[in-house]
Amino acid sequence: MAKGLRLSVDVWNKFESGAIELVSLSQRHLERLAVYFQISIEQFSTMLEGSQPTVSFNRRQTREAARNEQQGPQKQSFADAVARSAMSQEDQHFWLDA
Repeated sequence: MAKGLRLSVDVWNKFESGAIELVSLSQRHLERLAVYFQISIEQFSTMLEGSQPTVSFNRRQTREAARNEQQGPQKQSFADAVARSAMSQEDQHFWLDA
């Protein structure tokens, strides 16, 4: 899926885990994502608004680390996630110039 969207796996994983701040998506970002999934922008926006961050728990962690992780993933803007990713410069420009 990440490849089809021209996103790196790490950025797509952040979407799936709820770590991307949805308000950081521009109208053009929403359009590109909705077109890929062959649904309307409104449908895609509704799906994103209804998604919740995932919380994971690793029994081998220290108590403090587990408490911090149970709060969910650290939120990040879409642009920041793309800029810090291992994506090619061409794919970064595709998303950041949107």
